[in-house]
Amino acid sequence: MAYSYSIVDQELKNYCKNLINSNSLQAEATFDGLMDRYNLTSDNTDGNLDTTLIEILEAQTNADEQRFQDQRMAMESDKSVICEGSKLNLSTYGEIRVGDKAYDPLSDMVMEIDEENVDYANEEYHLILSVEKAPEKKEFNIQVCRTGYGFANIKVSANTREEAEEIALEDAGDYSYNENDADYTIS
Repeated sequence: MAYSYSIVDQELKNYCKNLINSNSLQAEATFDGLMDRYNLTSDNTDGNLDTTLIEILEAQTNADEQRFQDQRMAMESDKSVICEGSKLNLSTYGEIRVGDKAYDPLSDMVMEIDEENVDYANEEYHLILSVEKAPEKKEFNIQVCRTGYGFANIKVSANTREEAEEIALEDAGDYSYNENDADYTIS
């Protein structure tokens, strides 16, 4: 599940920010466009144009946050890890926001995301969806097969290289080998 874009009007957000910060020139530059976009007049806002725009922004922000929370509730974990005695249910595709807890797979650490690292976190970390108590460790008996590789030089007399290789394979059991490599597999 990929996150869709925000439903908050960014131009309205910037207008309200400029209005609150008393940046009247910046606010004036977008005021008329916003009034047309939301079909606002002095009549249908009781003369409180700025208050109405702020209320529209608040409604958009609340709806966007609710949509985001609904998406999070619908997410399923696609990965889990055991970290410091807890099982972390992770998402490798969820958007990480400021204040979220995220797991860094490189350092095997949990971080609370702040303003400075939120962009980096969305590239490198996994969102922690939930934390559970780690399951108790159990004992298992696992049979492991070791396949060793050793080498020996075998001197044979033959007419061709192929014949020499056949003779060497037949006589191979009579020689000792210096083992210097091995593979391990579960059998």
